[in-house]
Amino acid sequence: MPIRVVTLNLEQGQKRWEARRPLIAEEIGRLKPDLIAFNEVSVPLQSARVLRNDVSRNGLEYNLLQQTRVNGLSKVEAEALLTRFTVIESANLDY
Repeated sequence: MPIRVVTLNLEQGQKRWEARRPLIAEEIGRLKPDLIAFNEVSVPLQSARVLRNDVSRNGLEYNLLQQTRVNGLSKVEAEALLTRFTVIESANLDY
C-alpha cells in the first residue's frame, strides 16, 4: 500500500507565520499526504494544531501527535505528526 509522506520545518521563530500559514495549508490540501512530520512547532502559537484545523475545514481529517522539547524549550518548541491513520498508541522518548 503506497503512502504519501511530507516533512516540513515550521521554523519555531515563526518567520512571517501569518503569511505562510494559508500557503502551507493549501499545499497540504493539494498533496493530501497520509503523514506529515513537523519540526520546530511553536507551542505558544500551536502551529501544528492550527494547520490541522485549517485543513480539516477542507475535508481532510488528521490525528495530531505532538511532543514538546525538554527542559527550558518545552514551553516554546515541539515536534508533531499529523496522520490520517488511526493512532493506536503513542509514547515519548526524551533524548
